Amino acid sequence: MVFILAAVLISDLFQSPIDLQLREESQRILETVASGIGLGSFIEGKEVRPEVITELLTENYDNLRGLYGAQYDFCIYFEDQNGKLIMINEDSAGLGDPSVNVSGLPCGIVPVLPIPGGCDADGDTFQSLACGGTDCEDTEPLVHPGVSEICNLKDDDCDLIVDESCISCTDVDGDTYSDIGGMCGKIDCNDADATINPAASEICEDGIDQDCSGADLAPCPVPVCEDTDGDGYFQQLGCGPAIVDCCDLGSEAVLGCTPDTRSMIFPGSPDVCEDGVDQDCDGADLACPLPGGIVQGEEPVLSCVWQGICSSADKGPQITLFKATATSNAHAGISTAPYVYSVCCDVTAGIIGHGCTAPNGTTVLKLSASTNAHAQVSGTYPVPICLNATGSTPSCVYRVGATCAPDETCIASLSDPSNAVLGNCGVYADHLCCKVA
Repeated sequence: MVFILAAVLISDLFQSPIDLQLREESQRILETVASGIGLGSFIEGKEVRPEVITELLTENYDNLRGLYGAQYDFCIYFEDQNGKLIMINEDSAGLGDPSVNVSGLPCGIVPVLPIPGGCDADGDTFQSLACGGTDCEDTEPLVHPGVSEICNLKDDDCDLIVDESCISCTDVDGDTYSDIGGMCGKIDCNDADATINPAASEICEDGIDQDCSGADLAPCPVPVCEDTDGDGYFQQLGCGPAIVDCCDLGSEAVLGCTPDTRSMIFPGSPDVCEDGVDQDCDGADLACPLPGGIVQGEEPVLSCVWQGICSSADKGPQITLFKATATSNAHAGISTAPYVYSVCCDVTAGIIGHGCTAPNGTTVLKLSASTNAHAQVSGTYPVPICLNATGSTPSCVYRVGATCAPDETCIASLSDPSNAVLGNCGVYADHLCCKVA
């Protein structure tokens, strides 16, 4: 092959002395290229050394200028005997200044500048519009300048024209599907209803073809119905009652739900108050109602309430005074089941317990045993329940046929000194009243 090696020096000054310098520098570069000496020479005799050209293409333009001792910008390129450009690779026309074009191609490799962080979210090498780039959709790698436009109701090539090479894809209902089909994608069988399109979910046996499959789904699939605990309520809707069973397996995250309790936990099941189990599936255990007769002043030193389980209180430690089977049951328990109700007292800087220490302690009631006691205010029962108030003087009074005074808290009503109804001060006429002074 016959080829012609040309070197062009570029300057915006055309006075005769400069023109002479350009010609001299051009000749010097050509001599260096053909000298067969040094990295800048890629011609040896009559042979071109492509491996040297490949290595030179990896050099940036400033290094090339230094290599050839060029004062002015230059471009080295090849032409055949007919004047046709001989490409040295698919991206560049020659070696030299990449800002110079030869036959529409840059002379040299155009440097690729790093894209600033956050300016190319989809990784397609095109910067977003927000960063001054040309990518009109920086979350979609197949959308950027230069891609082929697809008939998909989108501006794929970012030229501000949607589907310019396609037929007009109408979408009346705005569900992104057209009733034309073909290049516009799957056919929308009802372009007046956005709930009907090829991607819609089909509703069985409603007489409507939501997913444009050509027919309504029929018959409806038979649901799998599971009632593992046999209480008549299922894990799935459509299997019986309109509400699902909140505890069917016994492992659900429901209060008190276990394999042993699951059969008595279902919607509508009677809820036992304050037993730690949500029997009726309403999301909480039922709070026990407070009976009448519990005396609580606005700012009591001693206050007692009737509830399920005693816990911490605002005014001090809340301690179980008694546990009982019911408010009307005089038999008391202070430790274990079946006593599910409690008389809980708050006392400032004090405790409630078994031992009475004078002068800051007083006996509230006496019990025949700690777990099953017939309460009394006097007599021979051996287990005293005491109110101890550090730094204060507690006192309890048995008021025959009278209610407690305004500064006293009612503990129980009694038919006689050996028969008490705990926590309910309205059953009997006599009352046991306590206070801390």
